[in-house]
Amino acid sequence: TEDVRAALLAALRSDQNAGVRLQALEGLREFGGDPQVKQVLREVLRQDDNPGVRIEAINQLGKLRDASTVPLLQQLAAGDPNSYVRLRSASTLRELNAPEIY
Repeated sequence: TEDVRAALLAALRSDQNAGVRLQALEGLREFGGDPQVKQVLREVLRQDDNPGVRIEAINQLGKLRDASTVPLLQQLAAGDPNSYVRLRSASTLRELNAPEIY
């Protein structure tokens, strides 16, 4: 299981194909509470150029209800170049009962 998690994290961080990164995200759902997985999900939000990948990371982080993601979600809600990423970030902040503006 550790090897699977490590392989999925590596694919999520570095694979050039957005479809592969989305599949890696799907595979990482069962490891959501893992601190390293949360860290990589936050990295994806900051760095991935594919809005679909960022949205799936938002969805997974929202389900974890982790307050440490609130500032990053606030930044995305205020300034992500993709309008759906902004809307999904704002919606997740509301689900977390967090202020939308930082």
